[in-house]
Amino acid sequence: MPNINLIAARREEKKRMERLTRQLFFGLAASVGALVVLVTYLGAERFKLNGELAEAQEKIQRLQPKLDEIARIQKDTNDLKPKVDTLQTAKSATLRWRVLMTAVSQGIPDNTFITQFSSTGGDAGSILMIGTSDTLSRVGDTMSRLQEHPIFDHIVLDHTTSNGGGVDTPPQVTFQIMAHMRPPAAPPAPAGAAGAPAPADAAGKTASSMNSTGKEGHNDHSA
Repeated sequence: MPNINLIAARREEKKRMERLTRQLFFGLAASVGALVVLVTYLGAERFKLNGELAEAQEKIQRLQPKLDEIARIQKDTNDLKPKVDTLQTAKSATLRWRVLMTAVSQGIPDNTFITQFSSTGGDAGSILMIGTSDTLSRVGDTMSRLQEHPIFDHIVLDHTTSNGGGVDTPPQVTFQIMAHMRPPAAPPAPAGAAGAPAPADAAGKTASSMNSTGKEGHNDHSA
């Protein structure tokens, strides 16, 4: 009886070992299969990435001349930028003084002449105007017209003198006006006021006032 029980136990142990062996075998086979699938997938992805990398490098080689041209243009642009800035500054300054002269010519009423004209402080400085008129009211009209122009910040009448006139001498008022300009960063003047050329009568008036320096005084064109 004890021998029969021992044989049955051994048979049971053998069956358990066989089941365990099969489980291990199937588990190992599944692991190997998964590893093979993973290796195959990674190989395919690597092959795909290598193909995309080669295609990208080919595109870069085709685009390299264009990239070199862009780099050259950027370098030329950077080299020209200081010159362009200088020209732009000179253009702005020229246009600003053109606007200034237009404003002065438009601000002079009839029978009023500028005999001396000078500037101080650059683009944001002041303009000194010395001139003559037949009446004090025309001097006030000159100040009002100049004050209305957007290039000027404020207008100051320094002083006026009058000869009173006589039988053979017409009345004459000598005045001195200080006009302070706005900084260049101020909003640009409207096209109708500053961008348009000076009217013919105003331009002629300015020319006649400048030609009157031989009678009235010495012109100081320090602008």
